[in-house]
Amino acid sequence: MRIGVCEWALPFLGPHSLKMAADIGFEGLQLADGGGFSMQYPMKNRYVQEMYLQAAEETGMALASLHLRSVYQDKTITA
Repeated sequence: MRIGVCEWALPFLGPHSLKMAADIGFEGLQLADGGGFSMQYPMKNRYVQEMYLQAAEETGMALASLHLRSVYQDKTITA
């Protein structure tokens, strides 16, 4: 079992959030959507994905899932 944190609970988003979470003592991270629609869904960008994967490898952090906050924030899903 690993103990993780949600990326949006940290003071900033991005691959560097993995290092911060690891330094605090967490072992995993649930990714935010990087601003979703308002930022043209940056997590779809292969370069951004690779940066996260590299940071996860360097820190030994597990990437748990991607939380699509903007889907709820923009009222795309209301259930």
